[in-house]
Amino acid sequence: MKAPTVHQMVVSLARKGLIGRTPGTARSIRVLVDPRLLPPLPGHAAPADSAPASQESSVVEAVVTVANRIVNKLCEGNETRAMDDREIVPLFRRLLEGVEEGLVEVGVGPLGAERARQRVLAHAEGLYRSTGDTTRSG
Repeated sequence: MKAPTVHQMVVSLARKGLIGRTPGTARSIRVLVDPRLLPPLPGHAAPADSAPASQESSVVEAVVTVANRIVNKLCEGNETRAMDDREIVPLFRRLLEGVEEGLVEVGVGPLGAERARQRVLAHAEGLYRSTGDTTRSG
């Protein structure tokens, strides 16, 4: 039996939801496990406690709500006007990165931040598809 390759291990970790990856983007691996759940590395301080779970949940909900409203505004009026993928997709990508980075900066664990990012992505994809098939330009 062959030893697993690093790539196979990375794919396995992603499949289990322990890391996140952005397809087609080099060096895009993100740890999704809340640092508070990991043992401290020798010689390093344990991660500082962040916001309590209920407070963290409220912050995540508020950010997801605001981000979804931004997505709505970006797509507003595009039922009759062509949406150019070259313009809107990079905007969505930057918005999603900002959601995830901002949540981590205010103390939300990486797993919570990634889940929030995924929720906003699902909302954006659903809205974009509903306005898209006949209106997007290629």
